[in-house]
Order: sequence, then C-alpha cells, then structure tokens
Amino acid sequence: PNRPITRAAIVRAMVRKGNYQNTDEIWQLIADEPYEPFRLIAAASMHYKLGNFEDADIALEALIEKYSGQMDPLIALAYAIRGSADEAIGWLQQAIDSIGPQALLNSRHSPEYDFIRSDPRWQELLTKAGLSEEQLAAIDFEFQLPKSIGTGSICLEKRGPVSDIKSLSRGRVAYSYLRPRTAIDAC
Repeated sequence: PNRPITRAAIVRAMVRKGNYQNTDEIWQLIADEPYEPFRLIAAASMHYKLGNFEDADIALEALIEKYSGQMDPLIALAYAIRGSADEAIGWLQQAIDSIGPQALLNSRHSPEYDFIRSDPRWQELLTKAGLSEEQLAAIDFEFQLPKSIGTGSICLEKRGPVSDIKSLSRGRVAYSYLRPRTAIDAC
C-alpha cells in the first residue's frame, strides 16, 4: 500500500464495512496517506463514523477550502458518507460543471451513493453527464480482438531498459511496461 490514495482506499473500505476494531491502525493509514485531499476525506469519514462530528467538520472544511473546484467529487463523497443528499448532489453538480462529466465516473457505482439513487436529481446528474442507463445502452459498441499471429501468441514491445522492467512471462505473452505491437509486427 505504498502508492498514493491506496491507504485512503483501505480506510474507505473499512469505514464502509463498519470495521472500527483497530482504530490505531486506521489512524496510522490516514496519517501515512501522502496525498492530502485523500488524507482529509479519510479523516473526515472516520471522524464522522466514530461520532467525532466537530473533527469531521474541520477535516471536511479543510478539504473544501483547499480543493474546491479540483476535488469536488471527493467533497461530494464526504457528504454522501454523512448521508447528506442535498450537499452530495450539489457538489456532484459542481464537479460536473468544474471538471466535466468524468467527475461522475467513480460516483456512478459507488455504494456510498446508494441512498440517493432513487432521487430524481441523481438521474438528472447522470443524464447531464451522459451516464444514464438509457444513454449508455444507446452506445453502439462493438469490440473485436485482433487476429492472432501464427500460434496465437501476443507480442508486446518493451518500453525502457530491461533492468527497469519487472516482467512476468507465461509462454509467449509478456507483461511489463509495454505497448502492444501491431498485428503486422513479427514476434
């Protein structure tokens, strides 16, 4: 869990499950989260779930003050975790306006928003972002795998010196810092 955001994601999962048995471990994960916006939402969420509403408000206010206009989906998530539909929807609307429709990509399936899925404003947001069920169903999407070469192996080109590549090989398929070669490239 040394990547930015990973610790906050672990805390989010623990909060979602109501797993507060080892709060010292949770607070350490939050303290070690290197990316401040995610550290703030993790702290706001944990404080709120533990009933420390004043501390939760302080963390949420810091998130809003420092990152409004950049991290509006996170602010909306903080309100969703609190069960505050009006604020969550308002911040999601602001996120669409400031960031674009991609602001709803994570929110669309996030369980923290389950309580507002029946709210007509939720459907309006999805429609505005082009992410309603009807809009997604109307997308003409056809995917075809590339035709295989010879024995059906897939060849990938290394990008960078071998010493920098952590790769796994299984048969003739290699995975690493790669980009696929075109079907006409030889293996």
